[in-house]
Amino acid sequence: MEPTFYPAPKSAANLNLQRRVLLTLGQLHVPSFRFLRVEAADGIVTLSGRVGSYYERQLAQSRARRVPGVIRLVDALTVIERPSRPSGLASLLTRPAASRPRRMLDDLVLAAAAASGDLPEAGAIRRSA
Repeated sequence: MEPTFYPAPKSAANLNLQRRVLLTLGQLHVPSFRFLRVEAADGIVTLSGRVGSYYERQLAQSRARRVPGVIRLVDALTVIERPSRPSGLASLLTRPAASRPRRMLDDLVLAAAAASGDLPEAGAIRRSA
């Protein structure tokens, strides 16, 4: 039977450094930072997990480096960029119907009717205030 090796227990200093880095990142109120993993070993801090942009990655790195006791930072972060928000008519069409203002809905109906060539007769559509 082969022996099983377990990682050495973390020292109080490593746990304290890990906690301080997590608290520092938590104070930034960046949603993706809640899911980051922080490991500390003798002043070497490893950040891992997913962030939403290269800006968030840089922000996490720079703030973690400022924590007293961090000698070196290992970046194991993965950037998962979110698609940009659509603008104009595309943004109206992608919004849930219940959140669209009534006037926007009227404009969408008119735009769709104009595109299909089925414009309603004058006065058939009333604009809401």
